[in-house]
Amino acid sequence: MAANMATRCCRFSQLSRPIVTDGIHRFLRKRCVVLYHRCSSSYLGLERRGSPVFSIALGKHYVSTALVSLVRSRNRLSTIDFSSDSSPQLTFESLSDLIKDKLQESLDQSSLEKHLILLEVLIKHWKGEVLSVSVTRTADGLSSKDVYRLATLIFGTKESVGKDAVELSAPLFRYSALAGNPDGMYSYGKLLETGEGGVERDPIEAGKLFTELAEQGHPFAQFSLAQLYHNGVGMTQDLKEALSLYEASAMNGMREANTMIGNMYATGEIGKVDLTKAAEYFKKAAEKGDVPALMSLGAFYNRGTGVEKDYEKSFKCYKAAADQGHLTAQYNIGVNYFVGMGVENDMKKAAYYFDLAARRGHVLAQINLGNMYYYGYGVDKDWEKSRELYKKAAAKKDKNAELLLKELEDEMKEQNKTDDPY
Repeated sequence: MAANMATRCCRFSQLSRPIVTDGIHRFLRKRCVVLYHRCSSSYLGLERRGSPVFSIALGKHYVSTALVSLVRSRNRLSTIDFSSDSSPQLTFESLSDLIKDKLQESLDQSSLEKHLILLEVLIKHWKGEVLSVSVTRTADGLSSKDVYRLATLIFGTKESVGKDAVELSAPLFRYSALAGNPDGMYSYGKLLETGEGGVERDPIEAGKLFTELAEQGHPFAQFSLAQLYHNGVGMTQDLKEALSLYEASAMNGMREANTMIGNMYATGEIGKVDLTKAAEYFKKAAEKGDVPALMSLGAFYNRGTGVEKDYEKSFKCYKAAADQGHLTAQYNIGVNYFVGMGVENDMKKAAYYFDLAARRGHVLAQINLGNMYYYGYGVDKDWEKSRELYKKAAAKKDKNAELLLKELEDEMKEQNKTDDPY
């Protein structure tokens, strides 16, 4: 049996069926493990496009930040993400029910009524029943800070309401911006930059708002302005100015800015490639939990790039990213536990992390977990589950999975013939 497994391992070594038994000669085990790790390495590359707080858009370095509410207490920065979505029927009653409790937490009855009146007028305007001047006049009864807060609460109902929440909140973000509220200016700037919420896209005007705020030390504006300079959107590309703004943003607490600086040094955009400096900036962001930085730093430690090779530190970086739900990190942790690289070998944990990634559609995780069910490594041997996993990966046109599926089905047919007494 061991000989047959060895043959299978060699037969599929170019495709990667990495799971092997202890009975196989050590050099074959090493050969398969190295190939296994090589398969995983394609997913261990630098993550150069920002962070999970941001959604990718428009270009290699461009990161479209969400509307941001700056929570100055406890020096925390929180963000609100948005994306287009289908929307249910929007009514004053349904929306007020979603945000009334949050308003009541900090408002007296009189202020609450003013907020709800503004919300009602806003919905009427959104439906085309009143003019925008009605929204402005009603908003005049509140401070720009209160208007901004109401806008963020409406915006925060996006998951329940859909994309209409973005369109509904846009006039309030604009009002608070014109009133000089810094966070309102930034949020409206993001709408201008992206063209979300029914606002006509105008990156030049967005850049003007970001510039004004950046000069006041607004970290998100500094970061967004850096991206405009980085990509030449709304202004002439200027990598030195982008770097300077990323540095200012990083100094003001934006961990993602350190990641972007690390990327610039890693790619050599601002001169020669400097992997040591890149690693330094990735470390700064990673210490604050930035997932792309953790992934890049994990790859650096794994390869000895810009830092001394250290598999244990690499594992810790991937684990921290996996704990935040990063798909590739979950797969990589499965690799580490299977290989015993940077952590003690543990097939059950390897299977657990492969399962996490496989359930989310990671093809290599599906193949590797299928392999583990095939051999009974870390899980009970189950060829049916193995076949199902191969099928899922093969459905995504993965040639390796297609071949493994065919081989397994042929083996199952052969076994059925052997078991049939007739």
